[in-house]
Amino acid sequence: MVTPTHYQIPQGSSMEISLTVSISTDIVRRIQDLIRNGQLQEILVLHLENGRDYFIPITAVYNNSCFGSTLEKLLSMRPKKEVNLIDFGDFSENSLSDNCPPNVPRVIYRLVMALRTRGAVQLNIEEEQDNEVFNRIRSALESGQPDDLSQLASSYMLYSALIRLLDSLDEPIILEGMFKIIHKEMIKYRTDARQLWTVVRSSLPKQNQAVLELICLMLREFFSQKYELKDQLSLWATVLFRHDIQDEKMHGMFSTILQTICDYAPDVALG
Repeated sequence: MVTPTHYQIPQGSSMEISLTVSISTDIVRRIQDLIRNGQLQEILVLHLENGRDYFIPITAVYNNSCFGSTLEKLLSMRPKKEVNLIDFGDFSENSLSDNCPPNVPRVIYRLVMALRTRGAVQLNIEEEQDNEVFNRIRSALESGQPDDLSQLASSYMLYSALIRLLDSLDEPIILEGMFKIIHKEMIKYRTDARQLWTVVRSSLPKQNQAVLELICLMLREFFSQKYELKDQLSLWATVLFRHDIQDEKMHGMFSTILQTICDYAPDVALG
């Protein structure tokens, strides 16, 4: 049994309490306008029975992360590097992310390459989430160390982190376009890889194209190594299109689109 402890604050004095809070992607999206305007603030009114009311000002500062960001911001992100006081010369080998395509954010590239290195055979979808491991992956993504994430965590935790990162972006990888024209075109040609990749390359921003091609490359390899992973198409369609999953018919169409563009690489489909 825990005995409650009561603290009495002298009249006229004040006390400041600081907290660090992790928030979900949904909350980030809901407060985006407030975040853009700077500091978050509110006044909490504490009503005491048979007593006076206390007005408690609350302020918060949102610390930017690679999660809940935009592709544009992720592209501009560079990990903080330690500076040596003594110049030992440039004897270091090229890092993994030095090979990152110009339009793909390094944090996404590092996760995808770690998963491709480990391969689909090691991916166990039934594994349980481990928040401590996820926080370790997030710290590594933001610090840049280690550059190679393949030995940092299990395949499932890396896979989960990639999905959570993509799902946390302010906009989906496959944008719907004005009047949903992009999605409508893709639904129209959902079994025609050539037309689908034509729509992708003519309608999506360069960074969205590049990330989509990299994700499809990884999924194509995974499906060939472990066929049952095709059951994950529905999840990936939800993340990449971020459509209304309540409409089962439309949901199936988006899964078909993803299946088609995963089956045929753009260079093959477009000749």
